[in-house]
Amino acid sequence: MSTIRWLNVRAGTTLDTSKIDPAFYVNGEPPISIARAWHGRHLLPGYVRLGNHTGYFVHKREVVKKTEYQLFFDGRLGWQEVGEGDPVPDNALKVGRTCQETLYLGKAKVNGVELFGMVASSVCSIATEDRVVETRRFSILTRLRNQEDR
Repeated sequence: MSTIRWLNVRAGTTLDTSKIDPAFYVNGEPPISIARAWHGRHLLPGYVRLGNHTGYFVHKREVVKKTEYQLFFDGRLGWQEVGEGDPVPDNALKVGRTCQETLYLGKAKVNGVELFGMVASSVCSIATEDRVVETRRFSILTRLRNQEDR
């Protein structure tokens, strides 16, 4: 099984986006990156807008913005589509947790932009600048299966 690696980014740290290939920019902005952050005792999956160094997460259906987070930067992973009512796949990557449940990472388009958010109870909740978008149709981050696992 592959190792998943996260980069700790502390508040006040500036990420150098000048080395990012412009082909990855979205609407002229540096790309959005998978992230997770601690919020109290909860480890919440979400994303960071590299252009403003702000992380966007969801807690209790509210938008939580953070400047201290962990950026995902390595792992042999893929995406699997999840339809309404589908269970979480057994190879879904556990990315976060609350006191009561394991959290996974999902992605879906919001106003034409692909964003990341937490998956709990088969719902993907994505933080935007001012609200939380919930969807039951999304893709979930999964570990790629080795040939011998199939």
